[in-house]
Amino acid sequence: MIKGFTAVLAFGLSLGAAAIGGVGVSHEKSAVLYHASFRAAYQAGTYDGTFSMEQLRAHGDFGLGATDGNDGGLTALGGIFWRARTDGTMVELGPKDTTPYAAVTFFRPGRTLRFRGEIGREELEKKLDAELDPGHRPYAIRVRGRFAHVEAGASDRQEKPHRPFAQVLDEYHYHDFQETQGTLVGFRCPPYMKVLDQVGYHFHYLSDDKKQGGHVRGFAIDDVEVGIQELSAFTADLPAGGEFYEKDMAAP
Repeated sequence: MIKGFTAVLAFGLSLGAAAIGGVGVSHEKSAVLYHASFRAAYQAGTYDGTFSMEQLRAHGDFGLGATDGNDGGLTALGGIFWRARTDGTMVELGPKDTTPYAAVTFFRPGRTLRFRGEIGREELEKKLDAELDPGHRPYAIRVRGRFAHVEAGASDRQEKPHRPFAQVLDEYHYHDFQETQGTLVGFRCPPYMKVLDQVGYHFHYLSDDKKQGGHVRGFAIDDVEVGIQELSAFTADLPAGGEFYEKDMAAP
């Protein structure tokens, strides 16, 4: 068991020009995806908050994660951090509130796309896949506008001993928000990042009135703008102590 220090994992993707569909694309060196802890630890049941919102703000203004005790989902948009509660409502987090796991970046979209008409999650993701690198780079993705519906949920606060996340996810409280306007905050990560982050698309929702949101299970758009930021690097800070060093990271 190792305690009492903070380690930093840093991974750099090659910068310069990369080919996407035969077209050269330049990458911004500042586009970094920061992780407070990493997904494998969260999946193992590490839910004690060890990183504050104040710390997260130093690394990004856009992202998602969990709150202390896995007591609802975390959504960061425009530098403001929100917690989704099990009743589907949102509450703004203060600088001293904490997270056991989060991923954030400074969102500066390099391009935007527009989609109209009722399109479900699977179809929209396929359309986005056709626009993105097939599996080498992570992306930050903001989908904002009108939605036919968004199905989003959150977890109850977890009591110790903390169970693996797969068991907790089965108990999420979901709400289907109809004819809603707001923003999906998310990332698309390639398979080699599976220890750090969720592979594929991962979205949280925040309505424009800041009253509804949570971890997204499904949605259908109506009229949205999609902002896309290609990320050039990713990092992860490890917690300084606590249950992180007591969990078996190899456990399912």
